[in-house]
Amino acid sequence: MLYSRALFKQLSRWPFRHDSRIGRQFSFVRNVAVVAHVDHGKTTLVDGLLRCSGEELDHSRALDSHELEKERGITICSKVTRVEKSGRTFNIVDTPGHADFGGEVERILNIVDCICLLVDVVEGPKPQTTFVLSKALENPALRALVIVNKCDRECNKTQSDIENELLELFMDCGASNEQLEFPLLFASAKEGWVSKSYPVDLSQTSGPSLILDTLANVAPAPKVEPYDYFTLQVSLLDIEEGCALITGKVNSGSVQKGTTLQVKDCTGKLKGHTVVKELFVAKRAGKVRLDGIARVGDIITIQCHKGVIPEVNDTLGSTTEFNPLLPVKVSEPVISVLISANSSPLAGTDGKLQTTAEIGKRLKHEAKSNLTLCVEETPEKDAFYLKGRGELQIGVLLENMRREGFEMTVSPLAAVTIKSNDGIELEAVQKLVVICPGEIAPNVVDLLGSRGVEVTSYSDCQGGAQKLTKLEFEGTTTQFLGIMVSLRDIIRGRGEISVSTIDYRPYEKDNRKFRQNGSIISSCAGTATAFGLEPAMSKGTLFISEGTRVYEGMVIGESNTDKDLYMNVVRTKPVTGMRNKGSEQIIRIVSKQPTVEQALAFITQDEQLELTPKRIAIRKKVLQKR
Repeated sequence: MLYSRALFKQLSRWPFRHDSRIGRQFSFVRNVAVVAHVDHGKTTLVDGLLRCSGEELDHSRALDSHELEKERGITICSKVTRVEKSGRTFNIVDTPGHADFGGEVERILNIVDCICLLVDVVEGPKPQTTFVLSKALENPALRALVIVNKCDRECNKTQSDIENELLELFMDCGASNEQLEFPLLFASAKEGWVSKSYPVDLSQTSGPSLILDTLANVAPAPKVEPYDYFTLQVSLLDIEEGCALITGKVNSGSVQKGTTLQVKDCTGKLKGHTVVKELFVAKRAGKVRLDGIARVGDIITIQCHKGVIPEVNDTLGSTTEFNPLLPVKVSEPVISVLISANSSPLAGTDGKLQTTAEIGKRLKHEAKSNLTLCVEETPEKDAFYLKGRGELQIGVLLENMRREGFEMTVSPLAAVTIKSNDGIELEAVQKLVVICPGEIAPNVVDLLGSRGVEVTSYSDCQGGAQKLTKLEFEGTTTQFLGIMVSLRDIIRGRGEISVSTIDYRPYEKDNRKFRQNGSIISSCAGTATAFGLEPAMSKGTLFISEGTRVYEGMVIGESNTDKDLYMNVVRTKPVTGMRNKGSEQIIRIVSKQPTVEQALAFITQDEQLELTPKRIAIRKKVLQKR
């Protein structure tokens, strides 16, 4: 210790040159991520922040610009928008709330300095709330603003109850003493008001600008690295017309149009160079061109051309001497499907993208921009394993590819396994939380019990004026495969489901057939007729309607029994010379066309899914009946 003090005393006399950039902060910039459990109001809140800054929005959920996001009413991809208020620039990242898209939250946490955590006043913290908060608090410098949303709903909690609930949440997530000192606001994003106390006195509320004012005080300004040269780590990637659009935070220096940038991967390997074609900053759900210089601390989008296309986690720099930034770590995938070219008798009739090479190129492109997806080619090079976080994530990608013109054959869902240090094959253990009315709770328990899943908790909870039952289950990925669709059918929008990975255990192959019902299968090729479908309709639930092209071995419905049933649905009514008395009876066919996720959940090991731009069809692996 004496030696150290003497050394520091000597060093203090040396004439070091002062660099004013070291430790300097751009106090007018705030980089914030809005995070929460699904349906807790993130996108609606961001809409309110945009409006209070003077933006005119044509519709609600302005940032959900993707076609599937509009159809399903959920956020699928993280998006950056920009709010200018009182001389400050707020870069706000809207993130998905569904657990399947949790990787979208993980990969943007390195470009923000603060999170705006939303919690439903009635439902309280949920599993996804815990997941995103624990990931965020791993950065000791990151701060949080908590907004208790939907305070216009009836709730019997006091402000003290809410504060204790949140304090317990932060402590469970490993918050430091500094992170425990978070400001708390109460709001209704839907009605556009914010309060500092609860219960809310509507005469004492403010607008969403109170949130921005609070963020200006609690969110740290982005710190400047003491380098002249420019560096930026790729957090979001999109490729349009051969040009890469990369989004990230300027970590040091500045950049302008025409600059040549070097590209390094996370190991420090120089991959090549790229050129800045254009610079953009966020605006609503889109971008606007930045004519000047992009400076440190800001979140920008660079349109690159020439040279190599950067990938997520790559670092760009204006010199070759920079060190790459630490890569973003995301949770491992837990389920997989095998995707190959369409091999049905109707292959090539609907889509323009049909080959294995085209499918592989598209999947690899997606994996480059989405760290939570993994694509592996089979040894035979005739198919690809697609690994992801959940059925919804995989289903959304397959639906997008189908709409883009791809034809594919998809095999059933399977659990992803990993090898331990001892060489033991492991699979994920997942925690499933179901909150539903008490009268349907036994049905949920029966469904999970049929899979051999253990009930770990069974308790009552408050859901506004309604009393609900909270059920917690633990099981392996294999036991949960395809069960979400059945759970949603039981709950029918009257509750919620969330799942998270909590551990790994040795993999045990389970050959049990979880689906209780067999399939109704076409025994002939042709066009389905009402006359042929009428008897099949009495045997179960049909997936097709009159006029659908079918082939031998195509699954056209779900049987009422546990056996597969082959039927001729292309037969026509015989024509006779006898004149009918009275009018012909009209046959009405009732069918239920499954979505991609429903079809994935339905198929068993001897079945496959056929996806084309015009069809979502199920077929047997072996088409001809033995």
